[in-house]
Amino acid sequence: MKFIFDRNTWQEIFGSISKNKTRTIITIIGVLWGIFIYIALSGAAKGMDNGFEKVFESVSMNSMFVWGQSTSMPYEGFKTGRPMQLKLGDASKLENRIPEINYIAPRINLGILDQTPYLRSVVKNREPIR
Repeated sequence: MKFIFDRNTWQEIFGSISKNKTRTIITIIGVLWGIFIYIALSGAAKGMDNGFEKVFESVSMNSMFVWGQSTSMPYEGFKTGRPMQLKLGDASKLENRIPEINYIAPRINLGILDQTPYLRSVVKNREPIR
């Protein structure tokens, strides 16, 4: 602790700063830039976190969503890129085969999300799940 308050230590520090002004200025700019970037990225990350919280606040913590896409590998003579389509009967099969499922609500989505408005509906005789 005595090292910090030693007069010779401070003379050496200020002597080095006065001899190397360019290096000192560049170092100060680098440190300030680093602090600025850290604060900006930290704020952006917190903003994204708040955005995700707001988007998913209405979704149950123990819910799961399943949808079909295209296959990525060939299988028993079928080609790659086949569309996988889930049917309404698949919901009943899942409900019967997996006893841990409390509620299941298949949805029908019509339209393309990023180009046109779409229609989402819960199938009749099913409770809507949020």
